[in-house]
Amino acid sequence: MNSFMGVGTIIDISDYGAIANSGNDASQAFRQAIAAAKQAQKPVVLNIPYGVYDFQSTSAEKLPYYITNTTPQTDTPDALRTIGLLFKDMDNITIQGNGSTLMFHGLMTPIAFDHVTDVHLHHLKIDFNRPVMSEITITATGINYLEASVHPDSWYTVNEGRLTWIGENGWSHSQISAGLAQQYDPISKRTWRSWNPVSNASSVEDLGSRTIRLNYDGSPDQGAQIGQVYQIRNTVRYEQGAFVYRSNNIRWTDVDFYAAPGLGIVSQYCENLEFLRLNFRPREGSGRTNASMADFMHFSGCKGDIQIVDSNFFGAHDDPINVHGTHLRIIEKPAANQIKVRFMHPESWGFDAFLVDDRIDFIQGSTLLPYGSATITGVSRIDETDIILTLDTEAPASIEFNHDVVENITWTAHVTITGNTFESVPTRGVLVSTRGKVRIEKNTFNKMHMSAILIADDAESWYESGMVTDVSIKNNLFIENGAPVIYIAPENKQYAGPVHRNITIEGNKFQMLDNTLLQVKDTQGLQFLNNEIIRVNPSSRPNDQHVMSLTQSQDIVIQGNTFKGEGVNLTIQLLQMSTDMITVAPEQQCYVIQKNEVMN
Repeated sequence: MNSFMGVGTIIDISDYGAIANSGNDASQAFRQAIAAAKQAQKPVVLNIPYGVYDFQSTSAEKLPYYITNTTPQTDTPDALRTIGLLFKDMDNITIQGNGSTLMFHGLMTPIAFDHVTDVHLHHLKIDFNRPVMSEITITATGINYLEASVHPDSWYTVNEGRLTWIGENGWSHSQISAGLAQQYDPISKRTWRSWNPVSNASSVEDLGSRTIRLNYDGSPDQGAQIGQVYQIRNTVRYEQGAFVYRSNNIRWTDVDFYAAPGLGIVSQYCENLEFLRLNFRPREGSGRTNASMADFMHFSGCKGDIQIVDSNFFGAHDDPINVHGTHLRIIEKPAANQIKVRFMHPESWGFDAFLVDDRIDFIQGSTLLPYGSATITGVSRIDETDIILTLDTEAPASIEFNHDVVENITWTAHVTITGNTFESVPTRGVLVSTRGKVRIEKNTFNKMHMSAILIADDAESWYESGMVTDVSIKNNLFIENGAPVIYIAPENKQYAGPVHRNITIEGNKFQMLDNTLLQVKDTQGLQFLNNEIIRVNPSSRPNDQHVMSLTQSQDIVIQGNTFKGEGVNLTIQLLQMSTDMITVAPEQQCYVIQKNEVMN
């Protein structure tokens, strides 16, 4: 341990027995170095000399962590996670990676930050020797069979005609349990959810040299083409790439994430998070096409500022960025100033969603609109799904039990997503539902299979809250994304007023397929200004998809946009709203369609 003027304390992991490029398990050496950093005079730098360091799941700590959007209680009843590197109750530390690679072996969460403050993780690469994703490339097709080469990092056995995917340190997935697949086209770099050629095979033959034949009772023709890759996985998110919990002022800079065993980075009830120049994609030269079995960055119940800047997102199995809170359903009122609330989605449960002095809104389940507020004065956990909240005032008499929900409005973040690239994504690029300011600017969304941006809010499916009040989507490039390219879709069942407000879409360039650009529901104050819309594959067939579809929305302004490409569709569909709720500048040459009637 050394101290340098202006730097503070420097702790070098090699002083604790970690040997780069040795293949030795570095878990104990890193654990001792982290413990020393916790006790050292601050600020402290944990220095990792350049090289590759290996970590075995068999040496990792097992700790209970309730993590949003991950595993049902039936799969992890004790919520135990296997943690590679744990930073807990620490502050004022820089983890200096110097470009080193942390190579993980087995099913585990590489890094966890638990109640830490002022932590900077810099210049590291995170990888798995055997990722949880298995990949095969189609090499031949027949009337009732496919042949495929298996990626060298995808270990397997074939016994009695059945394939088993084999992992390190004990994990495995049967041919059937690894049932979810995606298809990747290396030419277009598109990825989409797909039929699973392995789990659907009637039998499997190992032909040697990492080649398998998949036999079927009938034709396997499900769009399989020679050269395309199938990414295959189990659906349970036992472990994540990193977990950041009840922490604040956290910075990640110049970090490469080559593989994650579940969600990528999960940040739960944190304040002020900065992610600069992150690279989520398979390691160059690895031949892999996937870097995570779910979202890349998932934020639940965070507040302060979330900044994601100049980063790259390639090869997810779900949405690269998802920012939301959690609706808990109101079950009963034990006392006039108490409510019992319940986690409803099976993959989100057990975590401490409320603290004393947090402010909550009562949300009508059918309309997603608030009808009351209160401050929490007491929190009593009944079990892993039910909580009693004591309030500073009487709960509203109008609560509809087992239907209405509460949202913790203290923990809502401002979000900046700028200068990023999204590519090879089977779902959406960005999901965001927060009351704070949202800035999505100067990004490139390249061929998302679904919408590039989704603003939802629901109290019946994922229970992901909440409304947005100030969103700016500016100067982005959208290239051939799915429909609708931007989707404003609160999941309320009844309309009693707008759910979302104040959304500006301005100065963007849309390179369009023949699909809908913008679909909006139950929103007030949306402006679509000065955008460029280009039909990239004009043909003799006109585009029969409306450029926009608007439902029960008001104060909509559309002006200054340019439309290019032969056959571009200029119709705007209105549903359950009148033409006086939308202003379309005359130079737009758009037609508003209401009740199947065309009106200028």
